[in-house]
Amino acid sequence: MAYGYRRITLELRARGHVVNHKRVARIMREHEVYGHHRRRFKPRPALKSTSLSFLITIRTHSN
Repeated sequence: MAYGYRRITLELRARGHVVNHKRVARIMREHEVYGHHRRRFKPRPALKSTSLSFLITIRTHSN
């Protein structure tokens, strides 16, 4: 799960602290606390039909 200044601010407010998101961001920056970034989904290219036929021929000839 990614924790940046927004989520930290919400958690602090839920615990009863009166904080501003800009203050949380500044304090995190000063203490070099960086949020975790989620990687975006990258679709991978499908296997080409030539490589699949090559694998099929290898498997059939190996028997």
